[in-house]
Amino acid sequence: MLNLTKDNLPISSISVFFIGYIIRQVQDDDDLFKSIKLNVNEFVGKGNVADKINIKCRYLKAIDNKVKKIRKNSNVMMLGEMIFVDSECQIEIQDINFITMMNTNIGNSTDDSISSLYT
Repeated sequence: MLNLTKDNLPISSISVFFIGYIIRQVQDDDDLFKSIKLNVNEFVGKGNVADKINIKCRYLKAIDNKVKKIRKNSNVMMLGEMIFVDSECQIEIQDINFITMMNTNIGNSTDDSISSLYT
């Protein structure tokens, strides 16, 4: 498990890339944003790689239709900014896409990370 705290995150947020699947929609009181809970299979950011973490991800309501379509697929790729909010890490989603087998090329790699196998 990844042990992220306010102390080991930089002052500014860090860019992250992660692959996982959406667990559920999270209730928000905000009129501008919605949130989802994601089970992350792979996380890459600032040189750190961790496996199997659950994290809250926030996105603009303007892309809600895209997120709803993606929720129906098993795996998603997201790019975002990791921030620390109320004693927990959260991802501010910048881009979200689903992974289909037609759009990926899985091959052999000497690197242990899953994302290195996708092109």
